[in-house]
Amino acid sequence: MTIDWKAVDEVESSQDLNLFSKSGQRLVGKLTTNAGNFEVATRDAGKVSIARVDIVTVRNSDEQAAWQKDYDRYANPSVLDLWSGSADLGLSLTSGNSATTTLNAGVDLARVTKRDKATVFYRQIQASDRAKTPTLRIANAKHAGVQYDLKVSDRAFVFGFTNFDFDEFLRLDLRFVGGGGFGYSVIKNAKSTLDLSGGIAYNKEIFDTTPAPTTTVPNPVYTTTSRDSIEGFVAEEWRYKISPRSSFFEKATLFPNFTKAGEFRFNLDAGVATALTKYLSWNLAFSNRYLSNPPLAGLKKNDTLLTTGIRFTFAK
Repeated sequence: MTIDWKAVDEVESSQDLNLFSKSGQRLVGKLTTNAGNFEVATRDAGKVSIARVDIVTVRNSDEQAAWQKDYDRYANPSVLDLWSGSADLGLSLTSGNSATTTLNAGVDLARVTKRDKATVFYRQIQASDRAKTPTLRIANAKHAGVQYDLKVSDRAFVFGFTNFDFDEFLRLDLRFVGGGGFGYSVIKNAKSTLDLSGGIAYNKEIFDTTPAPTTTVPNPVYTTTSRDSIEGFVAEEWRYKISPRSSFFEKATLFPNFTKAGEFRFNLDAGVATALTKYLSWNLAFSNRYLSNPPLAGLKKNDTLLTTGIRFTFAK
């Protein structure tokens, strides 16, 4: 039952209550009303009068103990505490005139406290054509990263991150990106959040440039090309709660290359998750990676991935 606080004329309690004012003052004692104000019979200071409009929270002893325990947990958590996240798994098989296997998997972890947030993610997809002899791999990519956000104010934060990428068919053996910047929550409410951020990063890429086998050289020597660059980045991240069971996520990041003018990267990730049970959800994810300067002629600049599967969620 919900009652408008302004509609309450009198209150009398038979047990001690915890009252918190707008200024942060805490009063503990039995509560009565007097001439439109509330009076708290405290043990140490006797009766203390407080205006009704100045009261923001009232809790009994059990509610206060539960709140305090939760507050202490978030204010001073251990390194292993407060982690929550999800694990995705999708598998598709074909047989008959075609024989293919596709596996996609992912893990997202987050640890959010009152002063900071740490996130970890991992994505991979592997696909093979079993009709070929030997089996032909037709997709193989992995993406992982870690980010740490430190709150500067209720909406502003600074952050640092490290990302790792591998893509066999882009001939990318490793992309390491480390950087940091500043972010601001333009929208922040129970239904939606929109964060804008920007900063600078260092990018190291190692590409497999081994020549294709020929009749003259059937086993060419493995060779690589390494590229180092300084990049800027601007990003927006939007999360929206479509309904009590469904949510939407989207993040777009542009990486202009400061070392080589005119070159850039662009990442886009989006997804929809719908809860099936308390721990299981159906997940649809879209991912796009654009590289303006592939290392070899003939390689496409754009790689797009659409996956679906079951998500398992958990919290600690």
